[in-house]
Amino acid sequence: LLALDHTPSPAAALPAGFSDTVVAAVTTPTAIEQLPNGAVVVLEQDTGRVRLIDPASRVQSSAPALDLAVCQGSERGLLGFTHDPGFSGTGWVYLYYTAATATGCVNRVSRFTMNGDSIDPASEIVLLDRNSARGTNHNGGDLDIGSDGFLYVAVGDAGRDPRGDSGSGGSNDAAQDLSLLNGKILRNTTDGYPAPGNPITGPATARCETRGNTSLTHTTTCQEIYAVGLRNPYRFAFDRNDGSDRFYTTDVGQSTLEEVDAGARGANYGWPSREGNCPQGQTAPCAGPPLGLTDPITVYGRSTGRSITGGAFVPNGLWPSRYDDSYLFGDFLSGAIWSMDENGSVDYASPFATGAGGLTDMTFGFDAAGRSVLYYTTFGGVR
Repeated sequence: LLALDHTPSPAAALPAGFSDTVVAAVTTPTAIEQLPNGAVVVLEQDTGRVRLIDPASRVQSSAPALDLAVCQGSERGLLGFTHDPGFSGTGWVYLYYTAATATGCVNRVSRFTMNGDSIDPASEIVLLDRNSARGTNHNGGDLDIGSDGFLYVAVGDAGRDPRGDSGSGGSNDAAQDLSLLNGKILRNTTDGYPAPGNPITGPATARCETRGNTSLTHTTTCQEIYAVGLRNPYRFAFDRNDGSDRFYTTDVGQSTLEEVDAGARGANYGWPSREGNCPQGQTAPCAGPPLGLTDPITVYGRSTGRSITGGAFVPNGLWPSRYDDSYLFGDFLSGAIWSMDENGSVDYASPFATGAGGLTDMTFGFDAAGRSVLYYTTFGGVR
């Protein structure tokens, strides 16, 4: 395991045969990804800088690859990154960030062109814009491209209802409002159009990519929506082992349960009426999901952790065989990383690793020796 940490510190506790090495100190790192040329990209949430790390020297570039103006504070800022499958030819990369506009802070997804160690700010093409960041938190912020070639984006419920018309009990119901992009997984082409095969189509629907999410937003349903009912889907990860579009999403809970959800076309994970696999505010034993709602694969409560964040599928054949078909995920506050087997079983009493407090993201890549490694980011001086 190789860590990029705001405050380098002693290694995490790991199983026998594994080691933990600090790669670099980075300010408030969020997303991390390795490019085809080997460079490791890490985002700085508060500064809006895209940093490049050389895995051989473990030295970050003297100048950022890109320096974006972002809205700061709480969970806003520079949040998500991925590169295009044709990156070696196009240089295209995609960023999710909280942008400052004349009417306030909004979440935006843009495509940029990268040349060498630099991302050209003038190359920006905005794909999704004016997405509510009203509550400063619950921005989501992850994005990736599936094997189907489409761009998936995880958007939080904005913390406060963008329309200001929350449902019964005052709960923010944006995640169930099909005319808003908040609280959803979106699926677009890499040019910003709703992807073919999305569940919402037809004459009573609309493209919502830049129309904004406010009390004045039209109520036609949005063609970009792939799945709904999420509170703060902070990270998701595709399983690259079998060429499928299987992905798992980590959705941060409110007061009772953290959850991992299996991505599925048209799925409704139940927020805000449900948190985890129970009605909001309850824990097991509880009533099963009503017809039409999808339960998570696994959940854990407040005695185990309080903020689920990064997750990644282990590449088959590159780690010991007992990790084949497994999925790792971690908690920001407890600093634990757990392993889920292919059947969805997790031993919460025996984490894969501990001591990774402040964990925000993880991804598999290769080090300078060609070994398969798990890169992960932590911040806030927690570990």
